[in-house]
Amino acid sequence: MRTPTIVVGTDGAASGNEAVRWAAREAVRRDLTLQVVHVLDWDGGTSVLAEFAGHNFALARELADIVAAAGVVTAHEAAPEVEAEPLTLVGRPAARLLAAAERAELLVVGSHRRNRMTELIFGSVSRRVARRAPCPVQVVHAHAVA
Repeated sequence: MRTPTIVVGTDGAASGNEAVRWAAREAVRRDLTLQVVHVLDWDGGTSVLAEFAGHNFALARELADIVAAAGVVTAHEAAPEVEAEPLTLVGRPAARLLAAAERAELLVVGSHRRNRMTELIFGSVSRRVARRAPCPVQVVHAHAVA
């Protein structure tokens, strides 16, 4: 059974913020709640946040919570009436977003529009979740910034 929720993944980058804004407006339009999810990709301290946090999990987790909370602020800026809550998960982003979407009406993710070589090497979270999601998926592309 699905719950009346839209799950949106964000990494705090432009594409993630654009996805949050889109999801917030869609949640209001559909009269659904919004769950803003940031996944801390912690693999022995190899995530971007781990590099910034000096391989300190507690600090990386705190920074990840800030990213999720900032996503809620972004959601309220786009749609002040949206009911939104932050959620920080730890693990591989695609797998954790898919698990979070198990009971959602819609999963929204951003796309970085990386070049083909980068996607071949690192993969694409948006592509992986779009292929395997248990619900409809909306991939939002960030607007080009001049």
